[in-house]
Amino acid sequence: MGEEYTLKVKNIMSENLITAPQTADIVELSKLMTKHNIGSVIIVSEETGDPIGIVTERDIITRALSKGLPLSTKAEKIMSTPLITIDEEASIREALDLMNRHGTKRLLVKNAQGKIVGILTMTDVQKVMPALMEILSYKAPTEVVEKAEAAYSGFCDECGSWSSELRRVDDRFLCPECYLAFSGEESE
Repeated sequence: MGEEYTLKVKNIMSENLITAPQTADIVELSKLMTKHNIGSVIIVSEETGDPIGIVTERDIITRALSKGLPLSTKAEKIMSTPLITIDEEASIREALDLMNRHGTKRLLVKNAQGKIVGILTMTDVQKVMPALMEILSYKAPTEVVEKAEAAYSGFCDECGSWSSELRRVDDRFLCPECYLAFSGEESE
């Protein structure tokens, strides 16, 4: 597909980053996630305010609760680092490839100056998938459909000869020669 159909990270990312200091405890992080209906909190340095990690619901469960750590455990002890980032101009495909390579469901989004401007989650991508599929169904070239129709192998229902290029016409499968005779079109 052409460049005109490329959906970019900046088009679907969330710009509302929920952050907490590295000294926030599990209870504070859980309350933030609940209040904002999100699955992660960006952890920032108390000194600089820069993002230094991320704590997800999974981090709380696997790195703290399942190990019997107290609820007073600080974010800096259970956060995931380093942060995986992507440029806001990147395509959704690039974002999915990056998520897959790093085994993550969240990417922090940077602008051209390197500043964190948002977060892209797998949920964000899933929300737009039905619309993307709808667009693809309208934009798909008709030649792809024609080639798919020519992908059958078997015996021609008209002449009985074997062909790996049968085309379905109504409820019958025709070899290229019979298809040409039937439709009057030139064969490929």
